Amino acid sequence: MWEKLTLNKPYVIAEAGVNHLGSIELGEKLIKAAKQAGADAIKFQSYKAAKLCVKNAPRFWNWEGEAKRDGSQFDSYSLLDSFGRNEHLELKKLCDKYEIDFISTPFDREAVDYLDEIGMEIYKIASGDITNLYFLEYVARKMKPILLSTGAANLDEIKKAVTTIESTGNKQIVVMHCNLCYPTKNQDANLLMIKSLK
Repeated sequence: MWEKLTLNKPYVIAEAGVNHLGSIELGEKLIKAAKQAGADAIKFQSYKAAKLCVKNAPRFWNWEGEAKRDGSQFDSYSLLDSFGRNEHLELKKLCDKYEIDFISTPFDREAVDYLDEIGMEIYKIASGDITNLYFLEYVARKMKPILLSTGAANLDEIKKAVTTIESTGNKQIVVMHCNLCYPTKNQDANLLMIKSLK
């Protein structure tokens, strides 16, 4: 996998997140569409609401599709966290079927472990976890390539994250310039930051 990431050409990742909505059938449609669009990989998210946030955490986005309008971020995450090891294994098998790389962002150690067990070849770290150095070290010890998002970090935090990963002997790191605004406006893209990261 590291060879694919270090070729002199773009490696395109289609973002699926939890847009499968708890349906393997919808997950397969996302995988198929990503492949047809020419993506090299498709990336999902692996989390459980109970391990991600406290139950009374206020929402940090406005999700008008929810019936519970006065709910918490925990309520929102709970709607989309039904997939575990077996479902991610099914997604991985579907990716193999359509010949597209399977990636998922883990948010806890259990997810890190089962993604490793089912044969995921690369880890993606959410920018919100870039200061979670114990978690980064745990992921890095799997000795697989790491895509490190930096959208929620400053340069010192990015340096500490890279140093933490490298301290395990894992040097397979792709530091990614990210922006947490979706969709990002052209004037906010700040692509010159890539030179600083390099």
